[in-house]
Amino acid sequence: MMSGEYFVRAISRRFRKEFGYVKLGFDITLLCIACLLSLIFMSGIYGVREGTVVAALLVGPIVHFVTPWYRFFDKWIGDGDVHAAAKPRTANHIVVTIAREYGSGGHILGEMLAKELGIKFYDREFISMAARESGMDEQFIIKNEQSIPSFWLKCILDGNGSLERSLSSDDVLFVAESRIIQELAERESCVIIGRCADFVLNDSDRVIKVFCYSDMEHEVARCVGEYGVSPDIAESEIRRVNRNRIVHYEYYTGMKWGDPHHYNLMINTGSIDLKTACRLIADLYGNMRREA
Repeated sequence: MMSGEYFVRAISRRFRKEFGYVKLGFDITLLCIACLLSLIFMSGIYGVREGTVVAALLVGPIVHFVTPWYRFFDKWIGDGDVHAAAKPRTANHIVVTIAREYGSGGHILGEMLAKELGIKFYDREFISMAARESGMDEQFIIKNEQSIPSFWLKCILDGNGSLERSLSSDDVLFVAESRIIQELAERESCVIIGRCADFVLNDSDRVIKVFCYSDMEHEVARCVGEYGVSPDIAESEIRRVNRNRIVHYEYYTGMKWGDPHHYNLMINTGSIDLKTACRLIADLYGNMRREA
């Protein structure tokens, strides 16, 4: 890190605050001080013009949108970064990954499938596992696991450099969970919910990638009836959670969340009941095991 960013990192560590927010506050503070001193000693604002504003507003977003397109250069420019996942070796194990819209019943489907197949099921268990792997507090993981700071903060955040020394808390959490997913795939057959597992295990041919979605009416009904969400806010909560999942997935993978070309099975749980969906995946699992 440059000295300025390292100073911000020291502040964020001392007060246990997110690096991106401290960085933004630090830069705004410097800008305000510069403008104030300019007004006091020069009777006007000098040195801050259109270029500064344009750079502050556009450079980060441009980098954000361009980055996914140069992923294939990673192998030529070093060891890669947080976006580069090591190719997993899944041995003879079969892993079912389930990505899902909020309210589609993906978690319940995963539990049913794991019980049907007699294999392990991983969802909330990742919280304590990731806490041990990353050294983070479990409450931080619960709050930030499938969301990232706002778009502008993430654009300003510098995510380059050594994994252990310069990544943001969100990046460290993503890498920690990716390592856990790879270790699980090497160790046993299992069902994994979310966590970009389909991307982390993308290079393996022993993975069944499932995406669950539904219409808003059925999702609202499930959120109200099974999750205890208030009917007044159910629809807005579904949109909020799905938006966070989209941003999180596409930021870390460079791929489109819910793209049917990326999954083995797309299941509309609004028209297909979970028991039928469970049998479909179980049949696919059995065929893959027999082919082995």
